[in-house]
Amino acid sequence: MSPATVNNILDATEAIICESGFSNLTIVGVAQRASMSKGGVLYHFRTKEDLLTGIVSRLVQSFQERIETAKAQRVLEGCASPNLGALLTVCREWHETQLMRSLMALSSERPEIITPFREFFCQLEREIDEEAKDKVLAFIINLTLGGLHMRQILNLDEQFSHNIEPVYERLEQLLVKNTETISL
Repeated sequence: MSPATVNNILDATEAIICESGFSNLTIVGVAQRASMSKGGVLYHFRTKEDLLTGIVSRLVQSFQERIETAKAQRVLEGCASPNLGALLTVCREWHETQLMRSLMALSSERPEIITPFREFFCQLEREIDEEAKDKVLAFIINLTLGGLHMRQILNLDEQFSHNIEPVYERLEQLLVKNTETISL
């Protein structure tokens, strides 16, 4: 499987999902969007379900890579809660809201489709909990990040977008406070 071909197919799939929703996703539509034959798409992804699984897998992998990169940076900075710091960094920079809206809608009908996300986040939250000295403060920061992300997905921030950056700055301060708690 050529990574470039697979990414081309998944890019086409994402574009269709974001523009028209899952109900309008077809193998033929993906083939046309990817400038490939239907057989070429089917060679890599046998079903529409396989395409959806590919999208979710790629999204989880992208998120994991971003978390690992941000975590390494937080470790270099001496952050005592590098997993939570990484989550804060990634949530602050994450802007793939249309695809997340579509996946959220799909997960209401087929919750198993986001199982890889669920598993990744459960593991990340365990790691955050293990490294946090003040577990309640870490959980508050984590819940706030989830709420901010959900507001983005639901497009609730249009009129309040100017208030978001100060919230992230305050969360950074709380993260430092959580770090200071550790050194006491």
